[in-house]
Amino acid sequence: MHGDLTVLAGLPKDTKIELVARCGKREARQALTIPIGLELVWPGQSVRVWSNASIATKSIKTCELETVLAATDPSGTPTTWSLGRTCFDKHGTSHPCPT
Repeated sequence: MHGDLTVLAGLPKDTKIELVARCGKREARQALTIPIGLELVWPGQSVRVWSNASIATKSIKTCELETVLAATDPSGTPTTWSLGRTCFDKHGTSHPCPT
């Protein structure tokens, strides 16, 4: 997955972008490494984001990859925002994810 993320407001220091892989009932998360902290990106600025994943499975019919922005809101509650999703069938072919 790749795209530009335009920040509309200041982000807290602990903000991170994660790649979430879901296959059946299994889920794995990996934080993406970017050259600067997201708290240094000013409102109106954009950051280009790339993410990759490799999944090996034998019996799962579908898998989903989602890129999320994870942060805490002003009250301290963890919050995530979906930046994009891609689903794959058992042959590795991508298709639109069900809503």
